[in-house]
Amino acid sequence: QVYPSRFPSSLNVPFYLSTLNETIELLLGLIRSTDRKYQLLIEIKNPEYYTQHSRSISSILLSTLNAYNLTAIGGASGTVGASGGFLQGGGHGPLTRWKGLAADQVIEFDVIMADGRHEKVNACKNRDLFWALRGGGAGTFAVVLSVVLRTYPAPSLIGSIQTIVAPDETRYSDFVHNFVRLLPTLTDLGWSGYFYLIGKVFALALILPNGNVNEANATINQITNDYKDFTVVSNIFYPFESFNDFFDTILKPGNPTGSNILMSSRLIPEAIVRT
Repeated sequence: QVYPSRFPSSLNVPFYLSTLNETIELLLGLIRSTDRKYQLLIEIKNPEYYTQHSRSISSILLSTLNAYNLTAIGGASGTVGASGGFLQGGGHGPLTRWKGLAADQVIEFDVIMADGRHEKVNACKNRDLFWALRGGGAGTFAVVLSVVLRTYPAPSLIGSIQTIVAPDETRYSDFVHNFVRLLPTLTDLGWSGYFYLIGKVFALALILPNGNVNEANATINQITNDYKDFTVVSNIFYPFESFNDFFDTILKPGNPTGSNILMSSRLIPEAIVRT
């Protein structure tokens, strides 16, 4: 199995080594020896290799990068691939608020066109296709063979999971109203995550990359300070040394087949909730 990686330099020199670890070691060694500030890129090839080994590309990629204190933008499930439908559909994940969608991390695609041509697709070559592949849906415009992705120094991470139950509909409505008003404050402080409204149950999962524990705890307490009459089902606050540790501990063990639910979402203009 060959894992190519390359520098986004004027030379654009590719390296083809026998393992991803060897590639990273060589590139980081070159960075240290030349004192050049390159960004490490990972090119992912042959997704069927990982399917045969019952492990997803995201899991392998993050576990390998973790040894070098690096991370990549991926999904919230341990079985989400790093170069397939998730990425080509846009790719919203836990670190999207920090560095953008997964599609924003693509430097280059290696594809087969509908007429059988083998093409490189990037910001300089096949630019229209480069735009379309980053969010237009998997298999819509071309067959993607490999992807070159940006990587980043893995951030520390603070997480909070809360589930509360309102005593009645009036208090629940009041809580949801005030929580939505608090969203711009959470966003400005760097928080991101998901919340769910189920009957009179409010479930919230938030993460904060590179946050201060004391400040983060004070912010989270703002959410429920005025709702002491609510029943607390869960209230978990945890710091992790890196996002990859959080991924391995919290996200990766989840059900690999997903959940039997129908979800929806809405894009709400910021001006509606920001006062």
